[in-house]
Amino acid sequence: MNQFSSFSSFNPDYSNLGSTQSFRAKWELLRPSREFLDLKRVTKPTSLLDLQSRLTFNLRYFYYNYVLIALVFGVYFLLQNLLLLLLVVFILSAVFGISRIQQDEVDLIAFRVNVSHLYGFVAIVSIILVFISSPVGTVLSWATVSGITIFLHGSFLDKPIQSEV
Repeated sequence: MNQFSSFSSFNPDYSNLGSTQSFRAKWELLRPSREFLDLKRVTKPTSLLDLQSRLTFNLRYFYYNYVLIALVFGVYFLLQNLLLLLLVVFILSAVFGISRIQQDEVDLIAFRVNVSHLYGFVAIVSIILVFISSPVGTVLSWATVSGITIFLHGSFLDKPIQSEV
């Protein structure tokens, strides 16, 4: 069981995820596609220890490439579930619109509504639409496809020769 101890010590650098680095700086951290899709290095792992070693190396080395793959799959699955996409757009635009209101109360046609009531209305409508839009199935599909893709790439792509020295 000691051979799997390096998985417990796997610690990608999350410290800069919330920092003020620009999108361009994150984009430059992506590994080139010729290196990421190098078919000459695709081989079957010889043992579980080799598989673990490859996964650990590739998850660290191609971290931002894998994040990009997961985001692309996320956008794809969100576009496949249009009701969920509309729900996300509705929630974001409603919260943004309500937060822009400068007053405590708003006149809507014949009613005077408090801003906190508007948030409550958005929450009730969102909860109803969540049950209709089936986000659990979409999230599970997204996580499964992303996980399998990343696992297969990470386990079949051998380490570069210069990293073994």
